[in-house]
Amino acid sequence: MAGANPKNLGSLPPLGGDIDTLTLSGFSSGSFISHQLHIVYSEMVKGVGLHEGGPYFSWTDHNKRVAFSEKFAKNGGIDPLSNLQDAPVYITSGSNDHIVTKEKQENQKRFYEHYGANVNFVKTEFNHLIPVDKEVSENWPLRSCNNAPVASLVNCKFDLAGNILRFIYENLDKHFRLKDKIDDWKSLGVLRKYDQHEFVPSHIVEDGFSDFGGYVYYPHFCVQDGNKCKIHVFFHGCTNSAERRGQDMIRDAGFL
Repeated sequence: MAGANPKNLGSLPPLGGDIDTLTLSGFSSGSFISHQLHIVYSEMVKGVGLHEGGPYFSWTDHNKRVAFSEKFAKNGGIDPLSNLQDAPVYITSGSNDHIVTKEKQENQKRFYEHYGANVNFVKTEFNHLIPVDKEVSENWPLRSCNNAPVASLVNCKFDLAGNILRFIYENLDKHFRLKDKIDDWKSLGVLRKYDQHEFVPSHIVEDGFSDFGGYVYYPHFCVQDGNKCKIHVFFHGCTNSAERRGQDMIRDAGFL
């Protein structure tokens, strides 16, 4: 997740992440990039959750998309497309989304199905936003996700984050069961900012393609006694950086 320009943040310590469990998800442009990273690095990325985004080679049709992809794979420019066989892919599509229309998500679905991925395609009537499932309160009134403001977090009792994580990891590991959501994640782990220069070429950060700082959350359990934890990366999409809107997208989207 992106943030503002960090100062003296230092390097991240070992966090107990198991790279063999790496999965991605994203909203809007974050869905586009999650999808693209999955196709390019399918040896490493085991599954994805794609919310209201669009396909690889989005400017062309399905047949050309497949042809371009297979050409790149043959030349070693991307990982073998056979890795997509049975990969868990959760896609949500909103009929009231006029920013990234439902045809884009249908193109994602068609591409994955061409390569035998395990696709869960969820149709909704949502606008272009992120639905959450919160206890109804003054801060989180029950609202419709069909006509709420674009790119907002809306409590319409749809647990997007939970649905993504449950579908991906329960299909990757038959013994995995997603734990019930809790509100005291602060007591169970650490949310911290880090300097993205450590992981991203400097020119990408400096040119504005990625913010200077990202955010990572790790449970205390993951850094104790050699424990290993699953790694999930969420890409928030345009206009949703911490620099623009604070940390609500990080803290309240449902992934913590």
